[in-house]
Amino acid sequence: MRIGVVTCRNLPEPDPDAAPLQAALEARGHVAVMTAWDDPDAPTDVDLYAVRSTWNYYEAPEAFVEWCRNAAARKPFLNPPDVIAANIDKRYLLELEGRGLPIVPTRHFDVRTSCDVVAAMHDAGWNEVVIKPAISAGSWKTRLFAGEELAAAQRFFDELVAERAVLLQRCMPGFDDPGERSLIWIDGSWTHAIRKRPRFAGQDEQVLPHGEPTARELEIANGALSGLTDRILYARVDLVPDDLSDDVVISEVELIEPSLFFDHSAAALERYIDGLERHLEAGV
Repeated sequence: MRIGVVTCRNLPEPDPDAAPLQAALEARGHVAVMTAWDDPDAPTDVDLYAVRSTWNYYEAPEAFVEWCRNAAARKPFLNPPDVIAANIDKRYLLELEGRGLPIVPTRHFDVRTSCDVVAAMHDAGWNEVVIKPAISAGSWKTRLFAGEELAAAQRFFDELVAERAVLLQRCMPGFDDPGERSLIWIDGSWTHAIRKRPRFAGQDEQVLPHGEPTARELEIANGALSGLTDRILYARVDLVPDDLSDDVVISEVELIEPSLFFDHSAAALERYIDGLERHLEAGV
């Protein structure tokens, strides 16, 4: 069968999942049809769409969601467009917090609203702050500010919020040591976990394999996916240690186009293709 592997015309960085996915699909007798969502001439003769590396969606989020909805009207589409639409704006972190799940301390500001960054940090008890767009990917326009840089932080915030919604977040020491922990979920099971070092705009990401999730990590990650697991094929939940509570907190729940680190788990890749085949047979 023909699997539309959804990507974009110009990848901002290489996709390490692409080659193993294509090889595994071909080994199962499928054809991987690279389908750039932002290419008006992208092929449409596919049996199922699987979103993988649409890493420029933040440049035109409304157009991206509309493309997903139109494609889903033709063929099965994973993850579903409504799930994708709900996951684009990281305001969802505050919704998770409202459900009782621990998150990186976050404040969300709508476009063209104001904030005194230093005052907000003082009120929250933060010494450092991460400022980034609420709709972003690949650390685009994400910057860390502390100490003498805080005057620049206000300017950066003001420039961003003039055009888009913005997040202020506490910089968690755990991002540096031991690093962010990513739990990968595929077709009903947590398959593997990796450890990531942080990156900001212009930096590279460091990735290391990292054993089995703890019971607490699984409790939080399962809570983050509550109500979704019968509708999605894949997810990645990113967690970071909280030095103030001796707990772990959610930094992101990736349901659109996360790297799934197939090179760290051949079993996860096979499970992913099993899930594609199951959805193809079901026609959903």
